Amino acid sequence: MAEKEKNKPIFKVRSGNMAISVFSNTAKKDNKEFSYNSVVLQRSYLKKDGDAKKNDDWIREVINFRPNDLIKLLTVLNKTQEFLFLKGDLKEVEE
Repeated sequence: MAEKEKNKPIFKVRSGNMAISVFSNTAKKDNKEFSYNSVVLQRSYLKKDGDAKKNDDWIREVINFRPNDLIKLLTVLNKTQEFLFLKGDLKEVEE
């Protein structure tokens, strides 16, 4: 039995330690095959006192979204950024 080929993203964008990938998927329902997209948000950071050259010293947090979730996510992120900016707390924190 052949090993299933790994699904590669059809789109990927990165900014610093944040990345979003879009995957094209297929599924069957009622004997009909259909395709859909899924969105994966990934945040990567180095373990405390980790070695950037060692792949296993990196932490990767992953969250999956449906395409319809993106506008909701964008809305809550913008509102949060606005709140923090107006409060004066919008500054980068070292991890």
